[in-house]
Amino acid sequence: MGDTRRPPSPDPETRWDDSHHHGSHPKSEQELGEYGSYGRTYRLTPRSDEDVWDDVGRALAECEDLDATEIDVMVEHGTVYLDGSVARPYERRLAQNLVVDVPGVKAVENRLKSRDPI
Repeated sequence: MGDTRRPPSPDPETRWDDSHHHGSHPKSEQELGEYGSYGRTYRLTPRSDEDVWDDVGRALAECEDLDATEIDVMVEHGTVYLDGSVARPYERRLAQNLVVDVPGVKAVENRLKSRDPI
């Protein structure tokens, strides 16, 4: 029977890119090893800003304790910028905490303003 090993599940912060096969790889690529009978090597590629933006928006929208209707999100090279306003000060911190946990986020710049100063 053939080799039935499979590559490990991808880390949520990355995607698999099997477009590269044996040969020299730049030192910046992290080689995970060979699996299966085809001898492919897999390398990790960072998540795109668009994918991070989608997941940040989903995380903010799905939180029942946060009204994210007035939050604008921009992602640039993994840094998430939050602009706009929230009703209460704790929602400002909550939004930042939600964003930090999204795979692919490298940093968060929280520019949110609270409409209720207390």
